[in-house]
Amino acid sequence: MKNLNKIVLDNGILQGKYMLSFLIFLFLNVYSVAVFSQACPTAPTISGIMFSPGDACMSGNHAIQNLTIAPVIPGVGYEYRYSLDGSPVFANSLPSGVPAGPHCITVAVFATTNVTCDGNTYTAGTMIPATTTTYSLYFGNSGPPALPRTSILGNLSCAATITIVPNPLYSCFTYEYSIDGGAFSSTIPTSLSRGCHTISYRLVANSSGFFGCGTGNPTPASGTTNFVLFDDLSTANITVNTTCSSGTNGTITSISGMPPAALGLTNEYSVDGGPYNSALPTNLEPGCHNIMIRQMADCDNTTADGDSPSDCRKDFNFVVYPTPPVISAPTNTCDAMFTLPNVTPVDEFTVEYSIDGGAWEANPTTTTPGCHSVSARYVTASPCGTMPFNIIPAGSFSDGGTSSCVAPSNTVNVVIFPEAPVLTAPSNTCAAAFALPTVTPVPGFNVQWSIDGDVFTGSPVLPTTPDCYNIRAQYVLAADCGATLAGATGTGDCGISNTVNVVIYPQAPTITAPANTCNSAFALPVVAAVPSFTVEYSIDGGTFAPAPVVPNTAGCHTVAVRYALTADCGADPENVIDAGSAGSGACATSNVVSVVIFPAAPTLTQPASTCNAMFILPAVTPVSGFTVEYELNGSGSWDANPSTTLAGCYTLRARYVLATTCGTNSVGAASSDAACAASAPVNALIYPDAPIITAPANTCNAAFTLPIAPSFVGFTVQYRIENTPNSILIDWTASLYYLLHLVVILSKLDM
Repeated sequence: MKNLNKIVLDNGILQGKYMLSFLIFLFLNVYSVAVFSQACPTAPTISGIMFSPGDACMSGNHAIQNLTIAPVIPGVGYEYRYSLDGSPVFANSLPSGVPAGPHCITVAVFATTNVTCDGNTYTAGTMIPATTTTYSLYFGNSGPPALPRTSILGNLSCAATITIVPNPLYSCFTYEYSIDGGAFSSTIPTSLSRGCHTISYRLVANSSGFFGCGTGNPTPASGTTNFVLFDDLSTANITVNTTCSSGTNGTITSISGMPPAALGLTNEYSVDGGPYNSALPTNLEPGCHNIMIRQMADCDNTTADGDSPSDCRKDFNFVVYPTPPVISAPTNTCDAMFTLPNVTPVDEFTVEYSIDGGAWEANPTTTTPGCHSVSARYVTASPCGTMPFNIIPAGSFSDGGTSSCVAPSNTVNVVIFPEAPVLTAPSNTCAAAFALPTVTPVPGFNVQWSIDGDVFTGSPVLPTTPDCYNIRAQYVLAADCGATLAGATGTGDCGISNTVNVVIYPQAPTITAPANTCNSAFALPVVAAVPSFTVEYSIDGGTFAPAPVVPNTAGCHTVAVRYALTADCGADPENVIDAGSAGSGACATSNVVSVVIFPAAPTLTQPASTCNAMFILPAVTPVSGFTVEYELNGSGSWDANPSTTLAGCYTLRARYVLATTCGTNSVGAASSDAACAASAPVNALIYPDAPIITAPANTCNAAFTLPIAPSFVGFTVQYRIENTPNSILIDWTASLYYLLHLVVILSKLDM
């Protein structure tokens, strides 16, 4: 029994002198019904193994012929059982027909009957705990077989690295790997580059011992296996760059953000679910598109050929934008929003407009007069894409970056003309230029004026000549606006303003007083004619008229003159300055002059003679505005009440003189015209008192001496003797005596 540990089974044939003992052992194990109570066996150790063929480094199958185990036997009620590369355990024989390569052999103690050890009972066929020992075997001089594709976890994926699933038959070895021919290591880097790789491995015994070819540290290297790691395109921050499309000619020109394709990898593209192709897609219509990008591997052998899985692919939405629209300038308008340019519709896109570089809108509007710029662009009508993939919002447009064109169209210009100005007539002026009406300024436009239908200009020469003038204004474009040139005007309500009228009145004339007249109408002052104006006169403050009735009534009269419009200035619906209107201030009324119509000289009635008393002045018809003055004896001294008592014969004249000052004619002025200057003279007689005489002395037969009487200028003394012949007068009386009378008579009779 001491050599039992060297029993070798070869194809089930018992070898040599150990046959009986082995049978006895089996018999005892099979038929023994005793239960042994003893110490549990320990794990055996193998100190040597004999192979057949004996050179373990030879290729081909090998058999284990014998082994040296200790303890030689496990004890009563126990037996050794063996397992090769994880095979079911077997007893009483050793492996044969073992191919070259790595193997693991395990020996363990099993109960052959019910046994109790260390207080634990084990039934027959139960492995006793802590009794297993494993040894590494290696046959042949070639490396282990190459890794199968299925054992390389991460192959044909976008994992950071690979993981090797070890062959469970090689559990008694530790793997060391070489990637792409590099140094062997028991660990694989946590991050590997993308693309095709090769991997080989070698084994290092990690069991209780090693038997076979070599030392077990390490074995020869295995053959190589290809694997591939794809780029994780799903995380790539890509941008699809396209051309713009006018139909089906859109093209993806490049895709930014893609990692460079590693050796053995090819990027392939599928647009909108179409077939994959390694060329960038073409023939794309404007609109929303989806691109799927995958990588294809073409390594040295088929273990790494194939396409990237779906979670390594890039699913990306992009837009092929239409070529920018080409627009035409809209028609200029009058104080209203213009019509936006027509743009050819494109499916999946709407049109936006920008006015004057402002916000883009589907229907922007403005009514502000001026030069406006208009651009149009296409924008996406709805979002492109759905979660969880990228979404291109509605309203997106080509930016000239990802798309080869910019969205805005050409820029066109259009003018909104302001409504024609509404003028308020300026104030009439006096011999000076009028002020142009105030016009509200409108940015982008200049104001032009036309006076009396002349050419419109921004700087009209304002007239100063008295007359009626009409004024119009218009807004004109200050600078070129596209095809609309500077100076252009609107039409209709945006054309020419209303017409307003204004008068420059001539300065009031300066007149000279006309000559005084005698009992007749005076002549009106001569006034220089002014075209478009009529000379009007006002006499004595009366109504101005071009041909007033000039009075012939004696008195002081005033005359004023003015210029008045001959005809209406303007016509409905314009402002009308009526004919006959006159200016104001210095252009209103001339200076006022005065003129006298003297009354005809009065006609006097001779006054009654008086006796030693002033005669009564003849009555003269009173004339308003005049007083009466009298002159005695042509003295040239006039007085309203001359008086004398001196006896004599007088001449008497009367005249009318101004009662008050009349212009330059001072109070008391008389007419220089003979017919109105003084009346014809009349005579007036003042007799002296009758003389008082003293009787002369009687005479005797002789003439008596006449009495002496006082003398008076203009008078002579005459005597009358009664009852005597006398050539002058002799009165007879019935008396018998003579009476003497003295008669004084005028020596000159001016009667």
